[in-house]
Parts: sequence; structure tokens; C-alpha cells
Amino acid sequence: MTRFLHLISILVALLFGACATIEVQPAKFCESADVLVDTMFEGGNFHHCTVSDDATVSIVIEPEDAPPINQSPWYSFRLSPKQAASIRVNIEFVDGYARYWPKTSMDGMTWLRLPEEQVSIAEDRSSMSISLTLGETPVWISAQERVLPGYYYEWIRELSSHPEVTTRTLGRSVLGRPIQAAKTGPRSEAVVFIGRQHPPEVTGATM
Repeated sequence: MTRFLHLISILVALLFGACATIEVQPAKFCESADVLVDTMFEGGNFHHCTVSDDATVSIVIEPEDAPPINQSPWYSFRLSPKQAASIRVNIEFVDGYARYWPKTSMDGMTWLRLPEEQVSIAEDRSSMSISLTLGETPVWISAQERVLPGYYYEWIRELSSHPEVTTRTLGRSVLGRPIQAAKTGPRSEAVVFIGRQHPPEVTGATM
């Protein structure tokens, strides 16, 4: 840890999804006698949702900004069963495509890649279909595992406990979240880390 910190002059942690201007979408949900589908959690996103009588969930994902600046739009939603049921989720991507294979979680924290037999993607990647069997507990479906701001706040807090490290807030994102930095003593060399400039880039931020 000490050797690592000695190599770093400035560590810039987290431009939390600072991708142009962001239109904040209200939380959305739809439901049937079998299931409640919602985005009422941090990182949740879809634009339209309906559930038909045959337990088919239809979700529309639209770009965050107009004109579209990213053709791999973010999706993350929760399925809360009201009773055991087999569910099909059809996702349509407007001005975008199914770039990310869906991940699933039973607690919103531990994520697994959905098996190939449960996912079907259209040839032009404009839509995706997911088959699930719901039991008694909620299931999260997401483009990538959700790595939320609290993860980074804790990381910065841990760094700040080191005697050679000081932390400060450089500014705030368009959503008002702090952009934080950790700095070691004065040295000639510098390494700058920038993570999560684009929301789905989870792997680049955690590796």
C-alpha cells in the first residue's frame, strides 16, 4: 500500500457518470397480478414499461440525451414477484443497441451473467428477450453490475486514513455529486486515474 501511494502524486477518483448534460428521469414502474417492475433504486433506468396478461414485460430503453451521444444505453430494473411465475422480458432499444449481456442479482450487490439459454438478442441488436422463473424474492436485471457512488466514497475514506494522503473535493457533477481527489506528498511524477466517465464502464473502473 505504501509503495503504491509513493508512486502516486494525484489520484483523481470518480467522475460519476459525468457524460455531457444528464436529464434526470423520474422513477418508473409497471405491474400485473404476477410482478412489479420498477427502477426505484439508485442506478435504475428504463423509459417505458408495460406488463401484459400473459406475463410478458415490455421495456423501452431510450438514450439519456438528445441527440443520442451513446448508442449503448444503460438499463437496470427490478422484478418483484407477487407470486411464483414464468416471466418473459422484452427490451427495445431506441437509437441504440443491445451492447451489454444482461447481469442478474438476487440482492442488488452480487451479480452473475445470465445463461445464454435465457437470453435472445435480435440479429440487428435492436431488441433483447429474457426468460425468467420468479420465486419469492426480487431479481435485479442490469446492463452491468451496479457500482454506486458509495463504493468510491468508501475507497476515498480508506485512502484518507493513510498518513501521507490528503483528500479534497474538486467540484461537483451535474447531479451535485462530489468529484473527489486523493493526493500524496509533493513528487515529480504523477499518475491520474479517471473512472466512470461513462456509466456502463464498470469493468474499467474496478480492474
